[in-house]
Amino acid sequence: ESYSMMSVYDRVGLLEKILEIYQGRYDEIAETISSEMGAPIGLSKAAQAATGLGHFGTALETLKNYKFEEVKAHCDIPCAIYDPSQAQYSALSVIRFLDLINDIKDDLGNSENMAKFVRLVAEKESHAVITKNEITTIWGDYFKEPQFSAYPEIHELTHSIMMNASKCKQSLDKENGANLLAGVNRFAEIFWATKDTETESKISPYLPNLEIICPVLKDNN
Repeated sequence: ESYSMMSVYDRVGLLEKILEIYQGRYDEIAETISSEMGAPIGLSKAAQAATGLGHFGTALETLKNYKFEEVKAHCDIPCAIYDPSQAQYSALSVIRFLDLINDIKDDLGNSENMAKFVRLVAEKESHAVITKNEITTIWGDYFKEPQFSAYPEIHELTHSIMMNASKCKQSLDKENGANLLAGVNRFAEIFWATKDTETESKISPYLPNLEIICPVLKDNN
């Protein structure tokens, strides 16, 4: 029976079995990666083998929590409510997860740290995907010819955000997270400019306490 035809219950069971086998052969997988790719064994154990484990863990958690339903458009006329803030907060989260991962990546000798590491990697990758989805939705649904003409850089900028988000999924280098946030902030700046809304730079009130571009809100009077 193909995976696409399996029930959710059976899919969960299959993924749990894969995770169990993966964890039981973790060292062997890391050694194989090191041998075939030439990566240092420390990197193989701390990042590359862990990334695969994180992928399966994310798939399992998503499958367990996802509410399957028939999806329809909420309206035939676009509601025109778009906001890049979710992409900004997701990019900030990616950087925060990278900090937390790098804090423990060299101390994975106990099961508690390993479990925490796997969860953090899964969340890092999940928020990188959210960032990509939010940006592509605004770029694809909101931006039209007038905005493209005024800001022709938006195409290359969107592509660079996609690439940096992918790099954040693939590695533990914090610089990729910084580049992702910088791109998303520039995207936000352009987005608000197309709406004739002034922006200002603020420092996020939560870790990692980095700069984000925000719209200047108007007073009631």
